[in-house]
Amino acid sequence: MSIGWVKLHRKILDNPIFKNDKLFRVFIYLLLKASHTNHDQLIGDSIVSLKKGQWATGRKAISRDTGLTEQNVRTAISKLEKLGILTIKVTVKYSIFSISNWDSYQQDNQQVTSKQPASNQQVTTINNGKNEKNGNNILHQQIADKWNEMFDGELSTVSKLTQKRISAINGCIKEMKGTAHDFSELETWAKLFQYASTIDFFMGRTKENWYMNFDFITTKSKLIRLVEGQYDN
Repeated sequence: MSIGWVKLHRKILDNPIFKNDKLFRVFIYLLLKASHTNHDQLIGDSIVSLKKGQWATGRKAISRDTGLTEQNVRTAISKLEKLGILTIKVTVKYSIFSISNWDSYQQDNQQVTSKQPASNQQVTTINNGKNEKNGNNILHQQIADKWNEMFDGELSTVSKLTQKRISAINGCIKEMKGTAHDFSELETWAKLFQYASTIDFFMGRTKENWYMNFDFITTKSKLIRLVEGQYDN
């Protein structure tokens, strides 16, 4: 497994995992460990059949090889799974980690001509760098995480990003496209949440004692009214 190379797209610089050293370290470790062919892997006395882009191991092994604590590894794996960057199948003795869309980002261009300089052959790519759908999934999760971060303890938490919620976010993005408010950017949502937090009615600070929730603010009609200032104190 230590022979050869993988591809890493420059778009990794824009990915939230790049700014989290523990998250990035675990991802790179699994990316480099993932098999480039279908093969059987021996773990203890068990033979595990793996497909391309998979690697069977456990948190202790990842902790040992990366120098991170098991808790750091557990947290990083959970976040990578939520971001759709990998999927995990857990067994009693080990877990099988699958890099999402491995074939799309690693296998298509494996053949590098001998005429290219060696330095150019050290090419790498991240599995979600070119995939628009996966990129959107990351944005949706970031929006939910930003909500939870900003309103922690004040408003209801987004515990699950359902398909209905994803569709609602997509609807808001599409509805506001071409305006001065680009909701395909996380920063725009952060500003919206910050603005909404100043409105007494939304935060339960009026006699009605009503509290805003994530589903309310991601409803197209409500978002437009909010942007237009119709809910101002």
